[in-house]
Amino acid sequence: MKIRPRAPGFTLIELLVVIAIIAILAGMLLPALAKAKQKAGGVACLSNLKQFMTATFVYASDFRDAIVPNGHGTDALVLDANGNPTAPAGFVPQYWVEGREQSQLVSATASAFLTSKKLGLLAPYMGVKGSFVCPGETRKLLNSQGQKDPVYRSYSLNSFVAWTGESYNGQGDSKGKWRIFNRMSDSSAPADIYMFVDMHAYSVCRPFFGINMTGNYVYHVPNDIHGQGSVFSYLDGHAESHRWKDAGFTKRKDAENGPWHVHVGGGLQEVSKVDHQWLRDHATQLK
Repeated sequence: MKIRPRAPGFTLIELLVVIAIIAILAGMLLPALAKAKQKAGGVACLSNLKQFMTATFVYASDFRDAIVPNGHGTDALVLDANGNPTAPAGFVPQYWVEGREQSQLVSATASAFLTSKKLGLLAPYMGVKGSFVCPGETRKLLNSQGQKDPVYRSYSLNSFVAWTGESYNGQGDSKGKWRIFNRMSDSSAPADIYMFVDMHAYSVCRPFFGINMTGNYVYHVPNDIHGQGSVFSYLDGHAESHRWKDAGFTKRKDAENGPWHVHVGGGLQEVSKVDHQWLRDHATQLK
């Protein structure tokens, strides 16, 4: 009987070498993919903030250059018998968006408040609820039922832009020495003054982003998911990302129960002062 030659194949050593090479290549590729995903999220976030600016400019054209009002929020979030958002009787929208407590932005019905023309002044100019949250935001928060819920809004408006009413815990210094920009044309350097801020999911609640101009503290904390940075839109209409110098600036223990809402006093770590100074420099101007 004629013996056929053995078909060529891989030895165990060769298979192990191939597997090792694949593992090495995968290890080299994954960080690149993560960076690409991070960059894509940043681009989408920029797109959202540009949409906000377009809506703001259209609103301003309808109201003699006035910027859509900003403030501390009201108790407007009400549900009807079917659990759907509705405005209280006689309620008149006062701010660009509603929401006071963090839990109001993570319930199943929270997204409807963002696009309700009866609650938010910017809603008629936006219309797409997905535009109110950074596409790269994956953090979840506890809702009133104790379950993890996606964040429905991650953008806030600079407290020195279109602030109405009394200042809230040192934010929106309307009676002090700092300017409040109520019209798109109010600033002499519109490309330097930020408007909408991409916020850390654990921090966002009220409509505004507050920055104290004399102390090292903020009312809310900006995001950090775009390459250790956040995304800002500016009075001139453009949007861009800003990278924080201190990696710990926005971490604040990175837990839901961390110090995310420093009203007055307390403050940021010493190493964060350079980032806080940048926020002050681009929040407002002296009167």
